[in-house]
Amino acid sequence: MSGETDYTYKGTYIVKDISKNGKKATLTAYDCICKLDAVADAWISGLTYPITLTSMVNSMGNKLGLSISALTADYRGSYKVYNNFMTRNITYR
Repeated sequence: MSGETDYTYKGTYIVKDISKNGKKATLTAYDCICKLDAVADAWISGLTYPITLTSMVNSMGNKLGLSISALTADYRGSYKVYNNFMTRNITYR
């Protein structure tokens, strides 16, 4: 983006950095999906198995403070995960 005034899509953003140069401010901001880049090892190890995909996604959303409603029972949401499939170096993505 450049110029005196720039626009972006409507939404909720997390501002990571602000730099000022005279009357001009530059923001570095990310949408809420950047929260998915956090390490999820402890969360996934703490789940109680078996767990449905819907319950897993809802738990993840609650942990991260996100409302995730894309996965429903109509789209394999009732599929069961029977054990911890990853134990190290996993993110929420």
